[in-house]
Amino acid sequence: MSSELFSQRLRRSVRTPEGRFTLVFVLAIVGIIVVFFVTVLLIDPYGDFETGVIAPIVLKDRTVKTDLLAADEGVDVLIFGSSIAFGLDPRFISDDAFNLSVGGAYPNDHYALLRYAVEELNVQPEKIILAISPASFVNQRHPDISTNPRLRKYVMDDSDSSARDFNPVWIFLKKFNSDYVRDMYRSVYNQVFKGVAPTYSFDDRGFMEVPTSTHDVTYVPDNYDRMFAFFDGVEVPNERYVRYFDKTLAYASEHEIAVDVIILPIHPLTQEQLRIDTSYDAFGTAFRVMLGERNVVVHDLSDVVLFDGLPTGFVDADHLDAQNNTRLMKYLFN
Repeated sequence: MSSELFSQRLRRSVRTPEGRFTLVFVLAIVGIIVVFFVTVLLIDPYGDFETGVIAPIVLKDRTVKTDLLAADEGVDVLIFGSSIAFGLDPRFISDDAFNLSVGGAYPNDHYALLRYAVEELNVQPEKIILAISPASFVNQRHPDISTNPRLRKYVMDDSDSSARDFNPVWIFLKKFNSDYVRDMYRSVYNQVFKGVAPTYSFDDRGFMEVPTSTHDVTYVPDNYDRMFAFFDGVEVPNERYVRYFDKTLAYASEHEIAVDVIILPIHPLTQEQLRIDTSYDAFGTAFRVMLGERNVVVHDLSDVVLFDGLPTGFVDADHLDAQNNTRLMKYLFN
């Protein structure tokens, strides 16, 4: 078909009501995408594209924690973990310990954060503590690390990472979600009114106060479905996360940093149900075998009775409440 014939047919088609509607619809979609793209580049709330038109806001806990650590001096112990470690008060270890746990963290986060602390912030800890659970080694893609401008460079050479994760176009396409639009608004608000609250609130040691449970032991946590999804049909730790765990150990050894691992517990009724519904026991065995094969100190506190904890002391399926966090830290460090 010649271009002239195609042009004639196109002109005839847009004269019909259906054609005009289709044209307007397509142009509207393209216009929305273009406007959103320009807005993303101008506002850029996380600093992904480094346009610098509007200063990025501090909303993500990876940024909050690294900023707090940068303002600290003489840190001797770093605690790594996900949100399950937020309530571990580093003051039980020493006055110079710091809790660098971040939400949704996996071993690739631990590795990237350790390198950032040592190489960018010149932190020289004597020891790091990895506060983990079996769920830290299941195959759940992390939403933040590939777009975090401070940390992504430490995982860009990972052979299992898709190149698109670090491609600016793919990063842009992932912005089509309500959280990002919310943070764009907050970024503009912050620029105008000079103040926006972070997603999480930590003290100067990276510690966050967590609530005390009001549930009894018969309470089945609401987020059981999330735990079920972690272990359903999964019997061995994810190879990628094991590799990052090994890279963390190797990096620590290279810099003469001691490593301790704490296996944190999950709700006893959640464990009981997971044993019925999933491959939780098989996974747990493989997880402990993996740890046993490494030259690392392991404190297995996967059951609350091991540290005189309370079976009722959980905020949800895998987050300890204030009482159990205190009991655990006193058991280990007092």
